[in-house]
Parts: sequence; C-alpha cells; structure tokens
Amino acid sequence: MLDIAKKKLEGKNIEFKESDLLGFFDDLGRNEDIDTVMSTYAIHHLTQEEKHILFEKIYGCLPQ
Repeated sequence: MLDIAKKKLEGKNIEFKESDLLGFFDDLGRNEDIDTVMSTYAIHHLTQEEKHILFEKIYGCLPQ
C-alpha cells in the first residue's frame, strides 16, 4: 500500500513514515508538524483500549 501511495502522490510535498501503529506517535520529534493522519486496514485490529490510546496520541500531535 505504501508503494501505491508513493506512486499516486509522486511530486507532492508529502513525507511517508512506516511504523508500529501505537509506537509511531511516541517516536515523533518535538518539532515535527502533523497535518493529517491516515490509516488503512489497521485500526480495526486494535482492541477498544488500544483505539482509545491511539486516538489520544493522534489528538495530542495535531495542531490545536
């Protein structure tokens, strides 16, 4: 899926990162700007508790 996205969005100002779904936001640098978070075929694999943790982490990384 990552290869397909890169081909479709070639030339756009987009940085792709591949990571563990829950660990990704812990690995972000403090100066990194996040405008959009997109997940395909992944979130439904998490437990309800993991989903809650994930969405808290996402919310904390987006501009306020």
